[in-house]
Amino acid sequence: MKKNITFLLLCALLISACSSASPSADAVQSTSAPLGNNQVNPQSTADSSVNQQAPARRAAITEIQNDVQVILNAGENPTTAEIGLFVPVGGTVQTGNDSRARLDLLPEGTIVRVGSNSTFIVTSVEIVDGKPKTTLSLLAGKIWVLLAGGELAVETESGVASVRGSLLSVEYDPETDEFNVSCLEGHCGVSDGDDEDGDGVEDEVDLTEGEYVSVGDDGDYSEVEDIPEDELEEWVNENPEYDEFFDGEVPDWVPEPDDDYEPFDGWTDPDEFIYPDELYDPEYYYDPYATEEPYITEEPYATEEPYTTEEPAPTDEPEPEATP
Repeated sequence: MKKNITFLLLCALLISACSSASPSADAVQSTSAPLGNNQVNPQSTADSSVNQQAPARRAAITEIQNDVQVILNAGENPTTAEIGLFVPVGGTVQTGNDSRARLDLLPEGTIVRVGSNSTFIVTSVEIVDGKPKTTLSLLAGKIWVLLAGGELAVETESGVASVRGSLLSVEYDPETDEFNVSCLEGHCGVSDGDDEDGDGVEDEVDLTEGEYVSVGDDGDYSEVEDIPEDELEEWVNENPEYDEFFDGEVPDWVPEPDDDYEPFDGWTDPDEFIYPDELYDPEYYYDPYATEEPYITEEPYATEEPYTTEEPAPTDEPEPEATP
């Protein structure tokens, strides 16, 4: 009998020790507010045993002119965009009349310029097989893509345009359901989403340097042609960095930028914009807590209370009095 009681006591002690060594989930609480896609934690956790990391790639607004709005999460109302704002996956960027914006995909440095009266959604920003892969959904208007690596696709209701290197423009009109694609440099592709020959592969038109194609509301492609002169002029005037993305010398058929180019009142030459160089620091995107000071000091959507990763000081609980 005594042996049974002793055995039961030993089991009870073992169970108690295991329970005290493994605190319940309710007892373990983080003192850090979760970081959103558009928030920067100003605290360093270099000595922390858990080193949280920001997304490997991000989309940041780096230039704004006139009316630029963002919708960070589905169902929210548009808010005014600000320089340095990170647009999360699923976020929307829209420009008004006589307005433009620039987004940089970081840290590789792909540039997406947005024309007036345009709306697009950041559908995906990821790394696949070690290379950047991005998808944008263009709802209306025009964007220019200056690809710094990987692959980028622009989806519309009429089809998909993609670029694998390195200069692509896409314009979509939701009223006529037509979209136009130009490939200023490299290799681009255009698909209307149909599989007319029934081989299980969507029909695609390949574009190379200097080529242009349109897709009508009936899904038919136009003949592939040279980029129209007015389209070329818009390319070089709206994208002052275009020559940096050519593989070699800029071809003779590309015109020089026009010093008098002013498509609308209040237009500002894009090379006059200033954006923070710190946005390009890859260390920030892979290890956001590597330094004590934040790289971006003005965060438009930060809460008033600073985030902290410090563990709270242990509470001094009174020791129970010994009973005689």
